[in-house]
Amino acid sequence: MTIPIGKTVLDGLPAPDSEGLVRVKATLSVANGKVTLLELNDSPIGSEDDDADPMPEEDLPNLDAAMDDIYQP
Repeated sequence: MTIPIGKTVLDGLPAPDSEGLVRVKATLSVANGKVTLLELNDSPIGSEDDDADPMPEEDLPNLDAAMDDIYQP
């Protein structure tokens, strides 16, 4: 499927990766068998900014303790 996008929007997209792909988030409206592009987020998916503030390890649940609780008689 090809969706025409204006030059201004295309110029605002991130550079293609080594496969020639630009991965971004888009909002599509699907109605009556037609798709309309409503929004195109120019932030690349999987960018370095996504991991700039990862969840601290101490906030992760202790899965071993949870398993112990499940299997205790």
